[in-house]
Amino acid sequence: MPPVYGNTVGSSTTMAYIPQWYIWCDQTATYSTAQIWTNWCETGTTITLTSNYVEPHQPTPEEIEAQRVAAAEAVKRAHDLFMSLLDEEQKASYLKDAVVHVTSSRNRRYRIHCRSMVGRDRFGMGNLDLLDESGEVKSRLCAHPTSVPDPDIWAAQFLALQTDEDTVVRTANIHYGERPELVAA
Repeated sequence: MPPVYGNTVGSSTTMAYIPQWYIWCDQTATYSTAQIWTNWCETGTTITLTSNYVEPHQPTPEEIEAQRVAAAEAVKRAHDLFMSLLDEEQKASYLKDAVVHVTSSRNRRYRIHCRSMVGRDRFGMGNLDLLDESGEVKSRLCAHPTSVPDPDIWAAQFLALQTDEDTVVRTANIHYGERPELVAA
């Protein structure tokens, strides 16, 4: 009898002939490929394939609200942490213009644009400006963690630039200008 695939007539279960599959998987015996192929073609066992599909959990309105509250609390904690890293001048710049200036570990000036990364007008990508001596943008970089609140992204960028600028520059995408010079390894 030839192999049957798909639904059989008059039945809601799917039937398939899978001959001697267990011989193939049996690691205690030694079979040649020819023996397995012969068994596959000449003998068979009918098995019923059943679905193990489980419907995904649909969150309740209470669960959705709990997730929203937890996310809002995470953003508040992240914002408090970010603000604790800034001096008074940086805080004023952040509150007035949503930018923070930072001096890197290589003594270069960067500007971090601290605007929300939510929505269609995401500004978060390419939010690190390397400034020249006159304050003009020399390069625009994009390097940030994902799946964290926006203030955590800014804090990570702020700390990384202060402590290990070369790693930031090495891993960043360049949106404008040239990749800043690295220390020779």
